[in-house]
Amino acid sequence: MKVDGRFIFAVAAIFISGCAKDQNLERINREQAATIQGLSHELKRVNAELEEVTASRTDFEKAKAKVEKKMQQEMAEGDLSVGLESRGLVVTVLDRILFD
Repeated sequence: MKVDGRFIFAVAAIFISGCAKDQNLERINREQAATIQGLSHELKRVNAELEEVTASRTDFEKAKAKVEKKMQQEMAEGDLSVGLESRGLVVTVLDRILFD
């Protein structure tokens, strides 16, 4: 049985291209694993930050309730308002109770 040189070349080309594809897939797999690991760390950091913000929000809500309780009369008269804003707990005092 005689084997044609073109047949051997074709088999070798398929084998080499298969190896190159495997190497490319391994490279892509490593890159994706690194990306997943980076995103996992970022997710942990964001979750920790969210917990801090939630705790701060709870603290501000407690402080707001205390201020409202102590300043009920002033709030009822419209001289004072208390609110939570993105910058924190905001107490607004009308100028008429401070100045003539």
